[in-house]
Amino acid sequence: MAQKRNISKIASKNAENITNQVEMACSRLCFQEIDAKPVISWVDDSCAKKSTNGARGARSAKSARSAKTAKGGEREITFFLSSDFPTNQLLALLPKGGGKGRFSCAAISSGEELPEAAVELLCKAGRSALIGVQRYLFPFANELRINSAGGQILRLGELRDDITEAEPLLREAEYIFVDMRSVRHADYPSSSNTNPNGLFANELCQIAHYIGFSTNLKAVYLFGLEAPQAAATGTGTGTGFGTDAAAQVCANLAAQLIWHISDGVANNVKEEPALQKRSGKLPIKFEYRIVEFASQGDSITFITSLITGRWWMEIPLVKKGTNKLIPCSKNDYSLACQGDIPLRWLFFYNHLNK
Repeated sequence: MAQKRNISKIASKNAENITNQVEMACSRLCFQEIDAKPVISWVDDSCAKKSTNGARGARSAKSARSAKTAKGGEREITFFLSSDFPTNQLLALLPKGGGKGRFSCAAISSGEELPEAAVELLCKAGRSALIGVQRYLFPFANELRINSAGGQILRLGELRDDITEAEPLLREAEYIFVDMRSVRHADYPSSSNTNPNGLFANELCQIAHYIGFSTNLKAVYLFGLEAPQAAATGTGTGTGFGTDAAAQVCANLAAQLIWHISDGVANNVKEEPALQKRSGKLPIKFEYRIVEFASQGDSITFITSLITGRWWMEIPLVKKGTNKLIPCSKNDYSLACQGDIPLRWLFFYNHLNK
């Protein structure tokens, strides 16, 4: 029992060290210049496992859902820090009776050591996406599971070809999970991150802006923040990231990620053309683009915002005789103009008309 208490005490101290270091790195950034206020909290998954029926997980999910506007117009965004994927904190999101949940989520991960619980979450979400995955680190069987459940996957190579392709996948996500180890070791030199390849730091920050542009964002989970082993042995700095210099780099990247998300939230323009379309008429800021395919005699309807440049496309729901608007990119429209049916359109058409 004494040993367990000692381990728990060390874990608590580690969490405090990492949280303090990230908060200190945040304090050096110009958050006062953007209309958003980050709320940072440590999620101890090992402690959550001791709670009954995921009680602590329910509390974390509840606090994420209760993000609200602070005085002065600042939007509070909840950031949860964690060493590992916060499995127990997410039990409250999954439907108890099985089937699909009503929430939407996205994960930024190389796929390496992504736990089964994370794959299950992506499969059971109403809409999900996995971004930055490296094929040689993520089993193809798991890709098929996520795709079969309606989740989209954007591999690292595809993202690097055109990073704007990440935006439609994040646009409606409520819960975002970012594995800091998806960044290559040179840019995130944590001792637990031994991957020579991965996202560049600036790419993660661009993705962070897209996260902030989500119209439904409730909480962001940053995991892969290494528990400080040095503190357990009584040697070193106890920061959890290795040397002092490496620790500062890792904490700075986490802080800059938080800043970019906050900046995205502060400058976001919420647009819901589907709701406005059902009300009878789209505002003038939206523009219809109808692409006809002469050979098939069919057409695809696109909608674009003249303010933000966002794109959507209509997917026919055959049985209901209606259409569903799906976030897409300008590349989908360009492909259609060239006479090719976009893969995203085919993916959702097949999935929604099963």
